[in-house]
Amino acid sequence: MITARPSGSSALNLSAGSSRRVTPGAVPGTLGSTHRDGECFEWPGFVMSRRTRTFTIGLVIAMSVGIGAVAVARTAGSDRDTASGSGSRRPNLLVIMTDDQTLESMRTMEVTNAQIGNEGTQFGEYYVSFPNCCPSRATYLTGQYSHNTGVEDNLPPLGGVKKFRDSEALPVWLQRAGYFTASIGKYLNGWGNDGTITPPAGWNHWFGLIDPSTYNYFNYSVSVDGVERHYGERPEDYQTDVLGAEVVATVNSRAGQSQPWFISFTPLSPHAEKPETPSGESGSGFKWAYPRPAPRHDHSAKGVSAPRTRSFNEDNSSKPAELKEKEEITPGVEKLIDEGYRYELETLKATDEWVGKILDALRQTNQLDNTVILFTSDNGYFHGEHRLNFQKYYLYEPAVHL
Repeated sequence: MITARPSGSSALNLSAGSSRRVTPGAVPGTLGSTHRDGECFEWPGFVMSRRTRTFTIGLVIAMSVGIGAVAVARTAGSDRDTASGSGSRRPNLLVIMTDDQTLESMRTMEVTNAQIGNEGTQFGEYYVSFPNCCPSRATYLTGQYSHNTGVEDNLPPLGGVKKFRDSEALPVWLQRAGYFTASIGKYLNGWGNDGTITPPAGWNHWFGLIDPSTYNYFNYSVSVDGVERHYGERPEDYQTDVLGAEVVATVNSRAGQSQPWFISFTPLSPHAEKPETPSGESGSGFKWAYPRPAPRHDHSAKGVSAPRTRSFNEDNSSKPAELKEKEEITPGVEKLIDEGYRYELETLKATDEWVGKILDALRQTNQLDNTVILFTSDNGYFHGEHRLNFQKYYLYEPAVHL
């Protein structure tokens, strides 16, 4: 599920029956697609139908900066604006993208569900086209499938940040349209590995995690507009807290500004605390790595087990050859799966808290009524379904349905 909170107290009329009707879903197997005159584009999750067209998160961009003539109906009284019209008040855009979060785990995010999901629109048929971090994020930033972005894996030679062409991407387009842009959190896999920490094209403010320390919830480094800053092991250095505080500070800094803004907030949670290696996710040191919750949330999910769905540890004899080779999950591995699942839920608690704090900052600075907020993940994750665990990539529901 992707949840979208429209600007205004429902200021963007995205309900069924409005003149611009929401379709609660995306094209199955994709992040949502726009098909027009033989062209195909996609953005994660924000889908609206208008006659025969299906718009995605690109709709939010279109209605904000005039990329396409899409009207935005405002419900405050009889006032109506068109975002593409000159002189209109274009909405701010906030995208919150977690890492490896499953649809099932959304049930535990009380603040996010209450303040975004219940106040906005939930898209229950939202699917990613390539359930892997780097390809999915490249799609988010371009609206293109991986065979067009050139990013087809998390690591070289098929993927990683160096395969990504950032000179023509979402932040660049938004800058051209007059937006202030900020990226806070994880970028594409491998960013900063070679020592280059100059912000990519298109970002006015950059608070980017530097690989390989990106995958440490403590003791990591950040590029602050090209200047390295290190965080240690103190409780206040917990990565999600630092990133969330930076989002709040950025929101506060834009108060009273006439320039609209776009903030991309991409915390690591609930990704495991070790990066992938050239040998893949099943390589030594990664398979049993877990995320690390904030100290205040340690053991808060004690006793919780991963769901035992019908596909959990199922007989794969009818599956493709690669899955047929998967070994049956033993009781010992089941315990590891449950432990990892509990850590994931505990790690998400800090993210959920910061969703609330960010919305509080928007309210306190009188920006909430003109901000469109989208919450999603880059992909899902397996917890024993189809005998897959501690990985994504395969085109089954736990990895692709968000």
